[in-house]
Amino acid sequence: MEACAHEARMNARLPDGSTQRELFQRQADKGMASAIVALKGPEVPEGFEYLYGWAHELYGRSGAGMDGVVPLTYATIEYWRRLTGNRPRPREVRALLVLDGALRPPALSHPAKGKRPKGEFRVLRSDKRHKTTHPNWPVKVA
Repeated sequence: MEACAHEARMNARLPDGSTQRELFQRQADKGMASAIVALKGPEVPEGFEYLYGWAHELYGRSGAGMDGVVPLTYATIEYWRRLTGNRPRPREVRALLVLDGALRPPALSHPAKGKRPKGEFRVLRSDKRHKTTHPNWPVKVA
């Protein structure tokens, strides 16, 4: 799991569009010791290499949305199973779902408090039944 989380951190997009890995690689090429250390990730535990490989094979195969890669679905695993002939056991399916979540890069941090990102929508009402907030009709904030 730590190997997947490290991979996700390395693949996280920076504001300029490059990845964290690309930044560390440029720094490592210049001889920066901390970047060289940061590029090295934890080893995949022995005996789980196949599962790690499956997780990479399935990552991103459920599609993409506005927030990036869509989480892995059972349907995607089923189609993959049929096409490849791999027969994951139920606990391996659960592990694939967890690993897929760990492979997802962390979201970019939100802007400073009080600063509203361009195009943000203001919520007009709250749904008290589900204790969540949903817009009745979004109003774009100027």
